[in-house]
Amino acid sequence: MRTVEYLDELAKLTETGSDYAVSKLLGVSRQMISGYRSGYRTFSDENAVKVAQLLGIPEGVILADMHAERAASGPVAEAWRHAAEVLRKSAAAVVAVAVLVGGLPIIVTSLYT
Repeated sequence: MRTVEYLDELAKLTETGSDYAVSKLLGVSRQMISGYRSGYRTFSDENAVKVAQLLGIPEGVILADMHAERAASGPVAEAWRHAAEVLRKSAAAVVAVAVLVGGLPIIVTSLYT
């Protein structure tokens, strides 16, 4: 995902969905949000971690996305995009296993009652 897509997801967490509300959520200026929206800036590593925590996404995914966006094109950008995709799939697999294992006691209990 790109910076602007993460901003849109953050906006959904706020009451108004405005960039002003997102700036308050992240603790950055409205001008910084404008720079993100225009494509002039990407999240710093520190802000990427903050965004990950707010959205409940593994930090590595957003960090890799930001590095891919900064690299823009070529083999370095492609390597970062690949890393983000691997991390995204790994996180999805962990969630799927957690749901399965978390639901297992309920299934086993219902078999014996």
